[in-house]
Amino acid sequence: MRMRRHAKLHTLLFLFIMLMIVLIIATLGKLSFYLYEKEIIQSFAKNRQDTLLQISDSLNTYRERVENLASLYKENAYIQEKAILGESAVDQKAFSRTIADLKKVIDQSLFFPNLNYDLQILFDNGLFYSSDASYLEGLLKLPKETWFYQARRQDHDSFWQSNIAYKTEQGKKNVVSFVTLLRDDAQQSIGFILVNVDERDFFQVYSRIIGDQSIIYLIDHKGQIVSHPIDTMIGRFFYQMEKFNSFFGDRNWSQIQKSEKEYLFSRYLSEGSPWIVVEEIPMALITDPLQRTANTINLLTSLLLVVTLLFAIIFSRKISRPFEVLAESMNSAQKGDLDVHFKEMGCHESRNMAINTQKFVLRINALLDELKQKEKAKRISELDFLQMQINPHFIYNTLFTIRCMVDLGLEKEASDTLDRFSSMLKKILRIDAPMISIQDNLDYLEDYNFIMSQRYGSLSFVYEIEPGLEHVKILKFILQPLVENSVYHGFSNGVEKDSNICISFKREEAQMVSITVEDNGCGISEEQLNRLDTRESGSDTQHIGLLNVRKKLDLYYEGKASMSIHSEKNVGTRIEILVPLQQEETDENTHS
Repeated sequence: MRMRRHAKLHTLLFLFIMLMIVLIIATLGKLSFYLYEKEIIQSFAKNRQDTLLQISDSLNTYRERVENLASLYKENAYIQEKAILGESAVDQKAFSRTIADLKKVIDQSLFFPNLNYDLQILFDNGLFYSSDASYLEGLLKLPKETWFYQARRQDHDSFWQSNIAYKTEQGKKNVVSFVTLLRDDAQQSIGFILVNVDERDFFQVYSRIIGDQSIIYLIDHKGQIVSHPIDTMIGRFFYQMEKFNSFFGDRNWSQIQKSEKEYLFSRYLSEGSPWIVVEEIPMALITDPLQRTANTINLLTSLLLVVTLLFAIIFSRKISRPFEVLAESMNSAQKGDLDVHFKEMGCHESRNMAINTQKFVLRINALLDELKQKEKAKRISELDFLQMQINPHFIYNTLFTIRCMVDLGLEKEASDTLDRFSSMLKKILRIDAPMISIQDNLDYLEDYNFIMSQRYGSLSFVYEIEPGLEHVKILKFILQPLVENSVYHGFSNGVEKDSNICISFKREEAQMVSITVEDNGCGISEEQLNRLDTRESGSDTQHIGLLNVRKKLDLYYEGKASMSIHSEKNVGTRIEILVPLQQEETDENTHS
């Protein structure tokens, strides 16, 4: 018959490794997409820098127009002349009228088309002008510690001041002011010229670039928001500049968390500009175009992972299961179950291991069986030896008792005693089975007890047996040493009129039989009880019979039987044996 070939272990492992390679490729694909996504974000961020550059250029153009306008007013000869006048030479009405006419001429020129602004002039000699009276009223009431007066200490003659808010007839107005200082020959500040531009005009410069979800706004170098799509945000010191700069490091864009959402955070600062252009775009706006591709890749990767996992499970199971079964069988054998069967499963190597292990266990089992047979034979010999032991003193005393009866003319008693003694010897010699019924044990014991009663006339024996236990099998002749112990040691001080020995048999739970031999003799000392409990056979020659009974129980019942001794001085001794319940079977060797 041709043997079926099985896959080699290294072949299965090779297939498993191939599957792992597929898994690695899938993982690398996922990683590649992740890196591609990062590249897309970087590319998008760089493109937004171009957009912010356009915004910055537009704002710079607008800023330069405002600064040129302020320079035109500052360099006007009339304004310079009036700024240095003494307070006594001031003509406020003529000054306001002349400046208003000058503003009309400038506004109508081709140099500043469509430039909406308010003009405020405030000189130390008391002259002032405002194209917006409501703003001028607030300007004249400014306390000395505000920026307006602190500006005198500026090193520069002009600067931008962000977010000056004041009330108008239409409501609150936020303006961005370009402040120009006029100085005298001693370089002391003698007045201000303010060109105020509505913040909404700044917003119009870049509002057309703002998308549906992106936010573009301006901040100054102190972190204050100069212009924002949301009016309530204007004027807030939204950032600490140190923390603001830490977002970016050496780049002009970063990813941040805001309101539990992720944003692309970008900035642009042109040289010489007083403002930083900032943009916030939700990352979802950037990654949404990639999401469909990502979902497809994720789906394919997931399917590939599932397939790889299934194949990995199948192949690993095919590899490991035979060894698991082999290990389970070996554990059973290690625990003593040498009848275990080692299944031939899996690859060539695992099958060879199962076959060889099975042969090894069978060999061990054969050797153990051989050893058990030898041990059993030895144990039977020990049982037979112990069983055949009869106290020589008992034989001598029995024969001496018979002789005395004959000398006294008690032929009938002598004959009965001799018959009982002969019956005992027959049972010992002719019953070969180690287990006999309780009734047969009692028949033997009655012969023994009859002989004892002839020697100790006042000693009586009581038998109590639970119905149904007569045919239960126990060790043969195991009762005689217990009764002998009670006779010789329980009544060592003499037999009284009420001296008795009770032998009882009761059924216990868990299929056990209780055998009790109890006397009302003098009892056993505590020291002797301790020696008997420790099973020191050589330490107490007086109770050799009890120690032999204990050995016989251990040898035959293999730990399932027990013997306990309870004794109280001058009250009596009670010996109890528990043995497994075994019903009698038909045995030709049981009876003589």
